[in-house]
Amino acid sequence: MKIVNVIPPAMSGESHQDSGPNIAVNPNNTNEIVISALTPDPNGGPNAPVYVSTDGGDTWTMKSIIPHNGPMGTFGITLKYGQTSNELYAGIVKGTDLYASEILRTKHPAGGITMTELDSTQQISIEQPYVAAATVSSGPDAGKDRLYVGMNVLKSEPFPGPDAGKTSTIKQTMDAQAGAPLFSSISLDSRDKSAPAFQDSGPRNGPQVRPAVHNDGTVYAVFYSWKTWADPGDGNGLVTSDVVIVRDDNWGQSTNPYGSLIDSGDGQAGQRIAIGVRIQFYGRLGQERVGGELAIAVDPTNSSNVYVAWAEVEFGGGGPGIDINWLHLRKSIDRGQTWSDEDLLAIRNGKNPGLAINDKGQIGFLYQQLKRSHNSQKWQTHLAFSADDTHWNDMVLATVPAATPLRQFFPYIGDYANIMTVGDTFYGVFCTNNFPSLANFPQGVHYQRNHNFVTKKLFALDGHTEVAPSIDPFFFKTGFIPPKPNLKPPLKDYSSVIFILFGIINDGGGVYIDPSGHIHIVGPGDPGPLWGYLVSLAEYRLATAINNKSGLEMQKLALQNVINMANTQIAQINDQLGQMRGE
Repeated sequence: MKIVNVIPPAMSGESHQDSGPNIAVNPNNTNEIVISALTPDPNGGPNAPVYVSTDGGDTWTMKSIIPHNGPMGTFGITLKYGQTSNELYAGIVKGTDLYASEILRTKHPAGGITMTELDSTQQISIEQPYVAAATVSSGPDAGKDRLYVGMNVLKSEPFPGPDAGKTSTIKQTMDAQAGAPLFSSISLDSRDKSAPAFQDSGPRNGPQVRPAVHNDGTVYAVFYSWKTWADPGDGNGLVTSDVVIVRDDNWGQSTNPYGSLIDSGDGQAGQRIAIGVRIQFYGRLGQERVGGELAIAVDPTNSSNVYVAWAEVEFGGGGPGIDINWLHLRKSIDRGQTWSDEDLLAIRNGKNPGLAINDKGQIGFLYQQLKRSHNSQKWQTHLAFSADDTHWNDMVLATVPAATPLRQFFPYIGDYANIMTVGDTFYGVFCTNNFPSLANFPQGVHYQRNHNFVTKKLFALDGHTEVAPSIDPFFFKTGFIPPKPNLKPPLKDYSSVIFILFGIINDGGGVYIDPSGHIHIVGPGDPGPLWGYLVSLAEYRLATAINNKSGLEMQKLALQNVINMANTQIAQINDQLGQMRGE
Protein backbone atom coordinates (compact mmCIF):
# COMPACT_ATOMS: atom_id res chain seq x y z
CA MET A 1 0.00 0.00 0.00
CA LYS A 2 1.17 3.49 -0.87
CA ILE A 3 0.16 6.44 1.36
CA VAL A 4 1.41 9.95 0.53
CA ASN A 5 0.89 13.35 2.15
CA VAL A 6 0.15 15.40 -0.96
CA ILE A 7 1.31 18.82 0.27
CA PRO A 8 4.16 19.70 -2.14
CA PRO A 9 7.64 20.58 -0.84
CA ALA A 10 7.18 24.18 -1.96
CA MET A 11 4.20 24.47 0.40
CA SER A 12 6.05 23.12 3.45
CA GLY A 13 5.31 26.27 5.45
CA GLU A 14 1.51 26.08 5.13
CA SER A 15 -0.72 25.25 8.11
CA HIS A 16 -4.18 25.69 6.62
CA GLN A 17 -6.97 23.23 7.47
CA ASP A 18 -7.02 21.45 4.10
CA SER A 19 -10.14 19.35 4.67
CA GLY A 20 -13.01 17.98 2.54
CA PRO A 21 -11.06 15.84 0.01
CA ASN A 22 -12.05 14.20 -3.27
CA ILE A 23 -10.09 12.30 -5.91
CA ALA A 24 -10.17 11.72 -9.67
CA VAL A 25 -7.98 9.16 -11.45
CA ASN A 26 -7.86 9.19 -15.23
CA PRO A 27 -8.93 5.67 -16.32
CA ASN A 28 -7.21 6.30 -19.64
CA ASN A 29 -3.90 7.08 -17.92
CA THR A 30 -3.70 6.20 -14.25
CA ASN A 31 -0.54 8.24 -13.83
CA GLU A 32 -2.81 11.32 -13.97
CA ILE A 33 -4.48 11.90 -10.59
CA VAL A 34 -6.14 15.02 -9.22
CA ILE A 35 -7.11 15.65 -5.59
CA SER A 36 -9.27 18.51 -4.35
CA ALA A 37 -9.64 19.93 -0.84
CA LEU A 38 -10.75 23.15 0.83
CA THR A 39 -7.41 24.79 0.11
CA PRO A 40 -7.03 28.49 -0.81
CA ASP A 41 -4.51 29.75 -3.31
CA PRO A 42 -1.29 30.28 -1.33
CA ASN A 43 -0.57 33.52 -3.16
CA GLY A 44 -4.09 34.93 -2.86
CA GLY A 45 -4.71 34.64 -6.59
CA PRO A 46 -8.13 34.49 -8.31
CA ASN A 47 -8.16 30.69 -8.66
CA ALA A 48 -8.31 27.95 -6.03
CA PRO A 49 -5.83 25.07 -6.32
CA VAL A 50 -6.02 21.33 -6.78
CA TYR A 51 -3.26 18.80 -6.17
CA VAL A 52 -1.98 17.10 -9.33
CA SER A 53 0.19 14.01 -9.83
CA THR A 54 1.50 12.83 -13.20
CA ASP A 55 3.43 9.82 -11.89
CA GLY A 56 0.72 7.70 -10.29
CA GLY A 57 0.68 9.47 -6.94
CA ASP A 58 4.37 9.42 -6.02
CA THR A 59 4.80 13.20 -6.25
CA TRP A 60 2.34 16.08 -6.21
CA THR A 61 2.20 19.70 -7.32
CA MET A 62 -0.38 22.41 -6.72
CA LYS A 63 -2.22 23.92 -9.71
CA SER A 64 -4.59 26.87 -9.24
CA ILE A 65 -7.20 26.13 -11.92
CA ILE A 66 -10.54 26.46 -10.04
CA PRO A 67 -12.15 29.91 -10.56
CA HIS A 68 -13.42 32.09 -7.69
CA ASN A 69 -10.83 31.46 -4.99
CA GLY A 70 -11.94 32.36 -1.46
CA PRO A 71 -10.70 31.97 2.14
CA MET A 72 -11.22 28.18 1.91
CA GLY A 73 -10.51 27.92 -1.80
CA THR A 74 -14.06 26.80 -2.53
CA PHE A 75 -17.00 26.08 -0.26
CA GLY A 76 -17.17 22.58 -1.72
CA ILE A 77 -15.65 20.67 -4.63
CA THR A 78 -15.68 17.15 -6.09
CA LEU A 79 -14.28 15.91 -9.38
CA LYS A 80 -14.08 12.90 -11.72
CA TYR A 81 -12.62 11.99 -15.11
CA GLY A 82 -14.50 10.65 -18.10
CA GLN A 83 -13.51 7.05 -18.77
CA THR A 84 -11.83 7.43 -22.15
CA SER A 85 -12.00 11.14 -22.96
CA ASN A 86 -9.21 12.41 -20.65
CA GLU A 87 -11.65 15.15 -19.60
CA LEU A 88 -11.71 16.17 -15.92
CA TYR A 89 -15.03 17.47 -14.56
CA ALA A 90 -15.63 19.34 -11.30
CA GLY A 91 -18.63 20.58 -9.38
CA ILE A 92 -18.00 23.50 -7.02
CA VAL A 93 -19.63 25.98 -4.69
CA LYS A 94 -17.74 29.18 -5.42
CA GLY A 95 -15.24 30.24 -2.79
CA THR A 96 -16.48 33.80 -3.15
CA ASP A 97 -20.23 33.16 -2.98
CA LEU A 98 -22.15 30.52 -1.01
CA TYR A 99 -25.11 31.13 -3.31
CA ALA A 100 -23.34 30.34 -6.56
CA SER A 101 -22.14 27.06 -8.04
CA GLU A 102 -20.46 25.93 -11.24
CA ILE A 103 -19.71 22.81 -13.23
CA LEU A 104 -16.25 22.90 -14.83
CA ARG A 105 -14.11 20.99 -17.34
CA THR A 106 -10.49 20.67 -18.38
CA LYS A 107 -8.38 18.21 -20.32
CA HIS A 108 -5.05 19.40 -18.93
CA PRO A 109 -5.16 19.96 -15.15
CA ALA A 110 -1.38 19.82 -14.96
CA GLY A 111 -1.13 22.73 -17.39
CA GLY A 112 -2.35 25.27 -14.87
CA ILE A 113 -5.04 26.76 -17.17
CA THR A 114 -8.31 27.83 -15.54
CA MET A 115 -11.06 25.23 -15.97
CA THR A 116 -13.83 26.00 -18.47
CA GLU A 117 -17.27 26.82 -17.07
CA LEU A 118 -19.99 24.50 -18.44
CA ASP A 119 -22.89 25.52 -16.20
CA SER A 120 -23.53 27.97 -13.39
CA THR A 121 -26.26 28.64 -10.82
CA GLN A 122 -26.70 32.00 -9.12
CA GLN A 123 -28.62 33.18 -6.06
CA ILE A 124 -29.56 29.65 -5.00
CA SER A 125 -27.80 27.84 -2.18
CA ILE A 126 -26.27 24.57 -3.40
CA GLU A 127 -24.99 22.00 -0.92
CA GLN A 128 -22.30 19.40 -1.61
CA PRO A 129 -22.15 19.12 -5.43
CA TYR A 130 -21.00 15.53 -5.97
CA VAL A 131 -19.72 14.39 -9.38
CA ALA A 132 -20.03 11.06 -11.19
CA ALA A 133 -19.11 10.45 -14.83
CA ALA A 134 -19.16 7.65 -17.39
CA THR A 135 -18.39 7.28 -21.08
CA VAL A 136 -20.79 5.53 -23.46
CA SER A 137 -18.98 2.48 -24.85
CA SER A 138 -21.19 1.49 -27.80
CA GLY A 139 -24.08 2.59 -29.99
CA PRO A 140 -24.71 5.94 -31.69
CA ASP A 141 -23.50 7.89 -28.62
CA ALA A 142 -20.29 5.91 -28.20
CA GLY A 143 -17.51 8.07 -26.80
CA LYS A 144 -19.80 10.67 -25.22
CA ASP A 145 -19.27 11.55 -21.57
CA ARG A 146 -22.35 11.39 -19.36
CA LEU A 147 -21.98 13.73 -16.38
CA TYR A 148 -24.08 13.64 -13.17
CA VAL A 149 -23.80 16.08 -10.28
CA GLY A 150 -25.78 15.27 -7.15
CA MET A 151 -26.66 18.33 -5.08
CA ASN A 152 -29.11 19.69 -2.54
CA VAL A 153 -30.77 22.77 -4.05
CA LEU A 154 -32.22 25.00 -1.32
CA LYS A 155 -34.63 26.88 -3.56
CA SER A 156 -37.50 28.81 -2.01
CA GLU A 157 -40.53 26.55 -2.31
CA PRO A 158 -42.79 27.44 0.63
CA PHE A 159 -45.82 25.51 1.79
CA PRO A 160 -48.23 24.81 0.31
CA GLY A 161 -46.78 23.52 -2.96
CA PRO A 162 -46.14 20.17 -4.65
CA ASP A 163 -42.36 20.70 -4.72
CA ALA A 164 -41.94 22.06 -1.20
CA GLY A 165 -38.87 20.56 0.42
CA LYS A 166 -37.99 18.26 -2.49
CA THR A 167 -34.49 19.62 -2.68
CA SER A 168 -32.47 16.48 -3.58
CA THR A 169 -31.41 17.02 -7.19
CA ILE A 170 -29.35 15.57 -10.03
CA LYS A 171 -27.99 17.99 -12.61
CA GLN A 172 -26.94 16.03 -15.68
CA THR A 173 -25.84 16.26 -19.29
CA MET A 174 -25.68 13.53 -21.92
CA ASP A 175 -22.72 15.09 -23.74
CA ALA A 176 -20.34 16.81 -21.34
CA GLN A 177 -17.69 17.18 -24.06
CA ALA A 178 -19.90 19.41 -26.22
CA GLY A 179 -18.93 23.03 -26.70
CA ALA A 180 -21.99 24.13 -24.72
CA PRO A 181 -23.41 21.07 -22.93
CA LEU A 182 -27.15 21.05 -22.28
CA PHE A 183 -27.90 20.40 -18.59
CA SER A 184 -31.17 19.37 -17.01
CA SER A 185 -32.04 19.44 -13.30
CA ILE A 186 -34.14 16.58 -11.94
CA SER A 187 -35.74 16.50 -8.50
CA LEU A 188 -35.34 13.02 -7.02
CA ASP A 189 -37.76 13.04 -4.09
CA SER A 190 -41.29 11.83 -4.87
CA ARG A 191 -42.69 12.06 -1.34
CA ASP A 192 -44.61 15.09 -0.09
CA LYS A 193 -43.69 16.85 3.15
CA SER A 194 -46.09 18.32 5.68
CA ALA A 195 -45.84 21.88 6.99
CA PRO A 196 -46.29 21.05 10.71
CA ALA A 197 -43.34 18.66 10.58
CA PHE A 198 -41.05 21.54 9.53
CA GLN A 199 -42.41 24.25 11.79
CA ASP A 200 -38.90 25.12 13.00
CA SER A 201 -37.29 25.14 9.58
CA GLY A 202 -37.99 25.60 5.90
CA PRO A 203 -38.83 22.30 4.14
CA ARG A 204 -35.76 20.56 2.79
CA ASN A 205 -33.74 17.36 2.52
CA GLY A 206 -30.24 16.49 3.66
CA PRO A 207 -27.16 17.99 1.94
CA GLN A 208 -25.94 14.62 0.67
CA VAL A 209 -26.99 13.42 -2.82
CA ARG A 210 -24.64 10.72 -4.09
CA PRO A 211 -24.86 9.42 -7.69
CA ALA A 212 -23.30 6.23 -9.09
CA VAL A 213 -23.31 5.28 -12.77
CA HIS A 214 -22.68 1.94 -14.50
CA ASN A 215 -21.42 1.46 -18.06
CA ASP A 216 -24.66 -0.28 -19.06
CA GLY A 217 -26.59 2.99 -18.53
CA THR A 218 -27.88 2.26 -15.02
CA VAL A 219 -27.71 5.34 -12.82
CA TYR A 220 -28.37 5.24 -9.07
CA ALA A 221 -28.59 8.06 -6.55
CA VAL A 222 -29.07 7.94 -2.79
CA PHE A 223 -30.26 10.77 -0.55
CA TYR A 224 -31.85 11.61 2.79
CA SER A 225 -35.54 12.44 2.46
CA TRP A 226 -36.20 14.47 5.59
CA LYS A 227 -39.55 13.96 7.29
CA THR A 228 -39.42 16.14 10.40
CA TRP A 229 -37.27 18.89 11.87
CA ALA A 230 -37.31 20.10 15.48
CA ASP A 231 -35.18 22.79 17.11
CA PRO A 232 -34.12 21.73 20.62
CA GLY A 233 -32.75 25.21 21.28
CA ASP A 234 -29.05 24.34 21.08
CA GLY A 235 -28.58 25.13 17.40
CA ASN A 236 -28.65 21.47 16.34
CA GLY A 237 -31.73 20.39 14.42
CA LEU A 238 -33.23 17.02 15.33
CA VAL A 239 -34.22 15.36 12.06
CA THR A 240 -36.07 12.17 11.17
CA SER A 241 -35.43 10.98 7.64
CA ASP A 242 -35.72 8.10 5.23
CA VAL A 243 -32.68 6.86 3.31
CA VAL A 244 -33.92 6.62 -0.29
CA ILE A 245 -32.32 5.18 -3.41
CA VAL A 246 -33.56 5.98 -6.92
CA ARG A 247 -32.59 4.39 -10.22
CA ASP A 248 -32.79 5.16 -13.91
CA ASP A 249 -32.21 2.41 -16.47
CA ASN A 250 -31.38 4.65 -19.44
CA TRP A 251 -28.64 7.09 -18.44
CA GLY A 252 -31.17 9.30 -16.61
CA GLN A 253 -33.20 9.75 -19.83
CA SER A 254 -36.24 7.59 -19.04
CA THR A 255 -39.71 9.02 -19.61
CA ASN A 256 -39.95 9.42 -15.85
CA PRO A 257 -36.30 10.10 -14.94
CA TYR A 258 -35.12 8.19 -11.89
CA GLY A 259 -38.51 6.54 -11.56
CA SER A 260 -37.37 2.99 -12.46
CA LEU A 261 -37.30 1.83 -8.84
CA ILE A 262 -40.70 1.71 -7.12
CA ASP A 263 -40.87 1.37 -3.34
CA SER A 264 -42.23 -2.01 -2.23
CA GLY A 265 -44.11 -0.32 0.63
CA ASP A 266 -45.78 2.92 -0.44
CA GLY A 267 -45.55 2.51 -4.23
CA GLN A 268 -43.66 5.79 -4.71
CA ALA A 269 -40.61 6.23 -6.90
CA GLY A 270 -37.47 5.50 -4.88
CA GLN A 271 -36.95 2.53 -2.55
CA ARG A 272 -36.61 3.39 1.12
CA ILE A 273 -33.57 1.53 2.42
CA ALA A 274 -34.13 2.75 5.98
CA ILE A 275 -37.19 4.51 7.44
CA GLY A 276 -37.28 6.99 10.31
CA VAL A 277 -33.52 7.42 10.62
CA ARG A 278 -32.58 10.02 13.23
CA ILE A 279 -29.99 12.70 12.47
CA GLN A 280 -28.54 15.48 14.60
CA PHE A 281 -27.97 18.39 12.22
CA TYR A 282 -25.35 19.64 12.95
CA GLY A 283 -24.19 17.59 15.92
CA ARG A 284 -20.59 17.07 16.99
CA LEU A 285 -18.16 14.20 16.77
CA GLY A 286 -14.97 15.41 18.38
CA GLN A 287 -14.21 18.73 16.69
CA GLU A 288 -16.12 17.68 13.56
CA ARG A 289 -19.76 18.26 12.66
CA VAL A 290 -22.18 15.48 11.77
CA GLY A 291 -25.45 15.73 9.93
CA GLY A 292 -25.81 12.54 7.95
CA GLU A 293 -23.32 10.54 5.88
CA LEU A 294 -23.92 8.77 2.57
CA ALA A 295 -21.88 6.68 0.13
CA ILE A 296 -22.87 4.45 -2.78
CA ALA A 297 -21.10 2.09 -5.20
CA VAL A 298 -22.38 -0.11 -8.03
CA ASP A 299 -20.55 -3.29 -9.01
CA PRO A 300 -18.85 -2.74 -12.41
CA THR A 301 -19.27 -6.47 -13.15
CA ASN A 302 -23.02 -6.48 -12.41
CA SER A 303 -25.22 -3.38 -12.17
CA SER A 304 -27.74 -5.31 -10.04
CA ASN A 305 -25.29 -5.25 -7.13
CA VAL A 306 -25.27 -1.94 -5.28
CA TYR A 307 -23.94 -0.97 -1.85
CA VAL A 308 -25.01 1.97 0.33
CA ALA A 309 -23.57 3.32 3.56
CA TRP A 310 -25.49 5.79 5.70
CA ALA A 311 -25.35 7.29 9.19
CA GLU A 312 -27.78 7.83 12.04
CA VAL A 313 -27.53 8.88 15.68
CA GLU A 314 -28.48 6.72 18.64
CA PHE A 315 -29.30 9.17 21.40
CA GLY A 316 -27.95 7.98 24.75
CA GLY A 317 -26.58 4.82 23.14
CA GLY A 318 -23.30 5.16 25.01
CA GLY A 319 -24.94 5.94 28.36
CA PRO A 320 -26.72 9.00 29.77
CA GLY A 321 -25.89 12.01 27.62
CA ILE A 322 -23.54 10.01 25.35
CA ASP A 323 -24.81 9.63 21.80
CA ILE A 324 -23.47 7.17 19.22
CA ASN A 325 -23.20 8.04 15.54
CA TRP A 326 -23.53 4.77 13.62
CA LEU A 327 -22.44 4.03 10.08
CA HIS A 328 -24.42 1.22 8.43
CA LEU A 329 -23.36 -0.69 5.32
CA ARG A 330 -25.87 -2.78 3.35
CA LYS A 331 -26.20 -4.38 -0.09
CA SER A 332 -28.85 -5.06 -2.72
CA ILE A 333 -28.48 -7.73 -5.40
CA ASP A 334 -31.72 -6.90 -7.26
CA ARG A 335 -31.08 -3.35 -8.50
CA GLY A 336 -31.98 -1.64 -5.24
CA GLN A 337 -35.38 -3.27 -4.65
CA THR A 338 -34.54 -5.27 -1.52
CA TRP A 339 -31.70 -4.90 0.93
CA SER A 340 -29.81 -7.14 3.34
CA ASP A 341 -31.74 -7.44 6.59
CA GLU A 342 -28.61 -7.05 8.67
CA ASP A 343 -25.71 -4.64 8.35
CA LEU A 344 -22.69 -5.96 6.50
CA LEU A 345 -20.77 -3.67 8.84
CA ALA A 346 -21.85 -1.28 11.59
CA ILE A 347 -19.28 1.31 12.65
CA ARG A 348 -19.60 3.05 16.00
CA ASN A 349 -18.94 6.81 15.82
CA GLY A 350 -18.06 6.55 12.16
CA LYS A 351 -17.89 9.31 9.57
CA ASN A 352 -16.97 10.01 5.94
CA PRO A 353 -17.80 6.64 4.35
CA GLY A 354 -16.48 5.89 0.88
CA LEU A 355 -17.31 2.84 -1.25
CA ALA A 356 -15.67 1.41 -4.36
CA ILE A 357 -15.79 -1.94 -6.18
CA ASN A 358 -13.05 -3.13 -8.53
CA ASP A 359 -13.42 -5.09 -11.77
CA LYS A 360 -13.24 -8.37 -9.83
CA GLY A 361 -16.27 -7.48 -7.73
CA GLN A 362 -14.16 -6.87 -4.60
CA ILE A 363 -15.25 -4.03 -2.34
CA GLY A 364 -13.29 -1.38 -0.50
CA PHE A 365 -14.97 0.53 2.35
CA LEU A 366 -13.22 3.69 3.53
CA TYR A 367 -14.33 5.39 6.75
CA GLN A 368 -13.10 7.51 9.63
CA GLN A 369 -13.91 6.76 13.25
CA LEU A 370 -13.64 8.68 16.50
CA LYS A 371 -12.11 6.32 19.07
CA ARG A 372 -12.20 7.04 22.77
CA SER A 373 -9.50 5.59 25.02
CA HIS A 374 -8.95 6.62 28.62
CA ASN A 375 -9.18 10.42 28.68
CA SER A 376 -8.26 11.07 25.04
CA GLN A 377 -9.90 10.82 21.63
CA LYS A 378 -8.31 9.82 18.35
CA TRP A 379 -9.41 9.90 14.74
CA GLN A 380 -8.76 6.63 12.97
CA THR A 381 -8.96 6.19 9.21
CA HIS A 382 -9.89 2.66 8.13
CA LEU A 383 -9.95 0.78 4.83
CA ALA A 384 -11.88 -2.50 4.91
CA PHE A 385 -11.80 -5.07 2.08
CA SER A 386 -14.11 -7.98 1.32
CA ALA A 387 -14.71 -10.35 -1.57
CA ASP A 388 -17.81 -12.01 -0.12
CA ASP A 389 -19.47 -9.37 2.14
CA THR A 390 -18.86 -11.67 5.12
CA HIS A 391 -15.12 -11.82 5.73
CA TRP A 392 -13.45 -8.40 6.06
CA ASN A 393 -9.90 -7.18 6.30
CA ASP A 394 -10.19 -3.90 8.23
CA MET A 395 -6.90 -2.00 8.07
CA VAL A 396 -6.04 1.17 9.99
CA LEU A 397 -4.39 3.74 7.73
CA ALA A 398 -3.96 6.48 10.33
CA THR A 399 -4.50 7.09 14.06
CA VAL A 400 -4.08 10.69 15.18
CA PRO A 401 -5.07 12.90 18.13
CA ALA A 402 -8.59 14.30 17.73
CA ALA A 403 -8.12 17.32 20.02
CA THR A 404 -5.34 18.90 17.96
CA PRO A 405 -4.92 20.93 15.88
CA LEU A 406 -7.74 23.23 16.88
CA ARG A 407 -10.52 23.58 14.32
CA GLN A 408 -10.30 26.61 12.01
CA PHE A 409 -13.73 26.09 10.41
CA PHE A 410 -16.25 23.36 9.52
CA PRO A 411 -15.71 20.79 8.18
CA TYR A 412 -12.74 19.85 10.37
CA ILE A 413 -11.55 16.82 8.41
CA GLY A 414 -14.34 16.81 5.84
CA ASP A 415 -17.96 16.12 5.04
CA TYR A 416 -16.65 13.21 2.98
CA ALA A 417 -13.57 11.19 2.13
CA ASN A 418 -13.33 9.39 -1.22
CA ILE A 419 -12.29 6.08 -2.77
CA MET A 420 -12.55 4.85 -6.37
CA THR A 421 -11.18 2.08 -8.58
CA VAL A 422 -9.61 1.69 -11.97
CA GLY A 423 -9.36 -1.94 -12.98
CA ASP A 424 -8.51 -3.93 -9.88
CA THR A 425 -6.71 -1.07 -8.09
CA PHE A 426 -8.16 1.13 -5.35
CA TYR A 427 -7.31 4.84 -5.14
CA GLY A 428 -8.44 7.18 -2.39
CA VAL A 429 -7.93 10.27 -0.28
CA PHE A 430 -8.64 11.23 3.31
CA CYS A 431 -7.75 14.23 5.46
CA THR A 432 -6.24 13.99 8.90
CA ASN A 433 -3.77 15.50 11.37
CA ASN A 434 -0.34 15.71 9.70
CA PHE A 435 1.73 15.28 12.89
CA PRO A 436 4.83 13.54 11.47
CA SER A 437 5.01 10.33 13.49
CA LEU A 438 5.41 6.99 11.72
CA ALA A 439 3.56 5.38 14.63
CA ASN A 440 0.43 7.24 13.45
CA PHE A 441 0.49 5.44 10.07
CA PRO A 442 0.62 1.65 10.58
CA GLN A 443 0.77 0.94 6.82
CA GLY A 444 3.60 3.44 6.30
CA VAL A 445 3.52 6.94 4.84
CA HIS A 446 5.58 9.30 2.67
CA TYR A 447 5.72 13.06 3.26
CA GLN A 448 6.73 15.50 0.54
CA ARG A 449 6.66 18.56 2.78
CA ASN A 450 9.72 19.18 4.98
CA HIS A 451 9.61 16.99 8.08
CA ASN A 452 11.62 14.86 10.47
CA PHE A 453 10.08 11.57 11.57
CA VAL A 454 12.69 11.16 14.32
CA THR A 455 12.09 14.50 16.04
CA LYS A 456 8.43 14.47 14.89
CA LYS A 457 8.51 18.02 13.59
CA LEU A 458 7.37 19.85 10.47
CA PHE A 459 9.54 22.55 8.92
CA ALA A 460 9.00 25.46 6.56
CA LEU A 461 10.66 25.74 3.17
CA ASP A 462 13.95 26.83 4.77
CA GLY A 463 14.18 23.48 6.55
CA HIS A 464 14.66 25.12 9.97
CA THR A 465 11.55 27.07 10.96
CA GLU A 466 9.10 24.81 12.77
CA VAL A 467 5.54 24.60 11.45
CA ALA A 468 2.55 23.66 13.62
CA PRO A 469 0.62 20.49 12.73
CA SER A 470 -2.53 20.99 10.66
CA ILE A 471 -5.00 19.00 8.56
CA ASP A 472 -3.62 17.65 5.26
CA PRO A 473 -4.94 15.42 2.44
CA PHE A 474 -3.37 11.95 2.23
CA PHE A 475 -3.47 9.90 -0.99
CA PHE A 476 -3.48 6.11 -0.99
CA LYS A 477 -3.23 3.42 -3.65
CA THR A 478 -3.49 -0.31 -3.15
CA GLY A 479 -4.60 -3.57 -4.64
CA PHE A 480 -7.22 -5.69 -2.93
CA ILE A 481 -5.87 -7.05 0.36
CA PRO A 482 -7.87 -10.13 1.40
CA PRO A 483 -8.67 -11.06 4.99
CA LYS A 484 -6.08 -13.25 6.65
CA PRO A 485 -7.36 -16.82 6.91
CA ASN A 486 -8.44 -17.76 10.39
CA LEU A 487 -6.48 -20.95 10.91
CA LYS A 488 -7.18 -21.16 14.61
CA PRO A 489 -10.07 -23.55 15.32
CA PRO A 490 -12.33 -23.16 18.35
CA LEU A 491 -10.91 -24.38 21.64
CA LYS A 492 -13.31 -27.33 21.76
CA ASP A 493 -11.76 -28.76 18.59
CA TYR A 494 -8.38 -29.20 20.29
CA SER A 495 -9.61 -31.91 22.64
CA SER A 496 -9.67 -34.73 20.08
CA VAL A 497 -6.35 -33.55 18.63
CA ILE A 498 -4.72 -33.67 22.07
CA PHE A 499 -6.06 -37.20 22.51
CA ILE A 500 -4.64 -38.27 19.15
CA LEU A 501 -1.23 -36.78 19.96
CA PHE A 502 -1.08 -38.29 23.43
CA GLY A 503 0.31 -41.50 21.93
CA ILE A 504 3.25 -39.62 20.45
CA ILE A 505 4.03 -37.86 23.71
CA ASN A 506 3.65 -41.10 25.70
CA ASP A 507 6.07 -42.76 23.29
CA GLY A 508 8.82 -40.30 24.13
CA GLY A 509 8.20 -37.64 21.50
CA GLY A 510 7.07 -34.06 21.74
CA VAL A 511 4.75 -32.08 19.49
CA TYR A 512 3.77 -28.49 18.76
CA ILE A 513 1.23 -26.84 16.43
CA ASP A 514 2.42 -23.86 14.37
CA PRO A 515 0.19 -20.85 13.52
CA SER A 516 -0.77 -22.47 10.21
CA GLY A 517 -2.21 -25.51 11.94
CA HIS A 518 0.63 -27.89 11.02
CA ILE A 519 1.95 -30.32 13.65
CA HIS A 520 5.65 -30.89 14.24
CA ILE A 521 7.36 -33.73 16.17
CA VAL A 522 10.31 -32.89 18.41
CA GLY A 523 12.33 -34.85 20.91
CA PRO A 524 14.09 -38.24 20.95
CA GLY A 525 12.95 -41.56 19.67
CA ASP A 526 12.24 -43.18 16.34
CA PRO A 527 9.07 -41.64 14.88
CA GLY A 528 8.14 -44.71 12.82
CA PRO A 529 4.97 -44.90 10.74
CA LEU A 530 2.62 -44.66 13.71
CA TRP A 531 3.72 -41.15 14.59
CA GLY A 532 3.30 -40.04 10.98
CA TYR A 533 -0.24 -41.42 10.85
CA LEU A 534 -1.17 -39.73 14.09
CA VAL A 535 0.24 -36.39 12.97
CA SER A 536 -1.70 -36.49 9.68
CA LEU A 537 -4.91 -37.54 11.41
CA ALA A 538 -4.50 -34.75 13.96
CA GLU A 539 -3.86 -32.19 11.18
CA TYR A 540 -6.95 -33.44 9.37
CA ARG A 541 -9.03 -33.04 12.53
CA LEU A 542 -7.75 -29.48 12.98
CA ALA A 543 -8.49 -28.65 9.35
CA THR A 544 -12.13 -29.77 9.58
CA ALA A 545 -12.72 -26.93 12.06
CA ILE A 546 -11.45 -24.31 9.60
CA ASN A 547 -14.43 -23.37 7.44
CA ASN A 548 -12.73 -21.82 4.42
CA LYS A 549 -10.56 -22.66 1.40
CA SER A 550 -7.40 -22.94 3.47
CA GLY A 551 -9.08 -25.51 5.73
CA LEU A 552 -10.14 -27.63 2.75
CA GLU A 553 -6.60 -27.51 1.34
CA MET A 554 -5.22 -28.65 4.70
CA GLN A 555 -7.72 -31.52 4.86
CA LYS A 556 -6.73 -32.64 1.36
CA LEU A 557 -3.01 -32.50 2.17
CA ALA A 558 -3.42 -34.40 5.44
CA LEU A 559 -5.43 -37.20 3.79
CA GLN A 560 -2.96 -37.40 0.90
CA ASN A 561 -0.14 -37.82 3.43
CA VAL A 562 -2.04 -40.71 5.01
CA ILE A 563 -2.53 -42.31 1.58
CA ASN A 564 1.14 -41.91 0.68
CA MET A 565 2.29 -43.37 3.98
CA ALA A 566 -0.20 -46.21 3.67
CA ASN A 567 0.98 -47.04 0.14
CA THR A 568 4.60 -47.05 1.32
CA GLN A 569 3.77 -49.33 4.24
CA ILE A 570 1.71 -51.65 2.03
CA ALA A 571 4.61 -51.96 -0.39
CA GLN A 572 6.98 -52.82 2.47
CA ILE A 573 4.56 -55.37 3.85
CA ASN A 574 4.16 -56.96 0.41
CA ASP A 575 7.95 -57.29 0.19
CA GLN A 576 8.01 -58.99 3.57
CA LEU A 577 5.20 -61.34 2.55
CA GLY A 578 7.08 -62.20 -0.63
CA GLN A 579 10.17 -63.04 1.35
CA MET A 580 8.16 -65.24 3.69
CA ARG A 581 6.64 -67.14 0.76
CA GLY A 582 10.13 -67.67 -0.59
CA GLU A 583 11.18 -69.28 2.62
